[in-house]
Amino acid sequence: MMVFSFWPDTIMIKEIGDPLLLAGYLGLDRKELKARIIMAQGRQNTNYAIDLYACHPFFIKGYSTMTNGENTAFIPIRDFLTSRGIAAYTGYQSDSEVFAHILHYSLVELGLGIDGYKHVITPLQERDLAVHHNAGFLSHLKRTCRSLIIDGPNCVIGTLPDHSLFMVQDRKKLRPGVVGGKPGLYGFSSEICGLDAVIPDRDKSRDIQPMHLDTAIVGPDRQEVTICRQTEALNLPL
Repeated sequence: MMVFSFWPDTIMIKEIGDPLLLAGYLGLDRKELKARIIMAQGRQNTNYAIDLYACHPFFIKGYSTMTNGENTAFIPIRDFLTSRGIAAYTGYQSDSEVFAHILHYSLVELGLGIDGYKHVITPLQERDLAVHHNAGFLSHLKRTCRSLIIDGPNCVIGTLPDHSLFMVQDRKKLRPGVVGGKPGLYGFSSEICGLDAVIPDRDKSRDIQPMHLDTAIVGPDRQEVTICRQTEALNLPL
């Protein structure tokens, strides 16, 4: 087992097995431990060499992601990120780690909002860009960040420093993903059975399975799921 804790109020544990069994063994239900967000994946990486560090989630300066899928565009994305001169963009024992670093790069280095992250990894096709409210900006973003475009299939679940959670799909939409819960408690899962295990008393009719243009977001108040679509106007930095 490896424990990573280099950020305030964040504990990262890399281990293989049932997340509930591991949590019980480690006593993570102790009342003195308080958490707003728990991210868990119960198996080793399946792409590239098996490495404990390559287990999800991945974390960088308050931004974290975990992925269901295979990032077939890993090499050009890795090369672009490592060329930025940012010391934290390193490691890459998994093709999925770049999703966390693209998130950080998009929101911190480029100053975009979470709605802009989707435009970086899966930009609109040209016919859709031409009629978009932010056509000029998004066309420029697509050209300059072309090396960060993913080729899937990928479903990405992530968290932000303000404790918001989000889920996005790539254009292929070949990996499952569902968001559901109730005010005060929401879950993001690759399978509906995962939500059933964690939040069985939710209103299942309100579960959301994001499509390829959607970013599903639950804010830090945990009151509802909001959807922003790539066809909508972008919240651009001033």
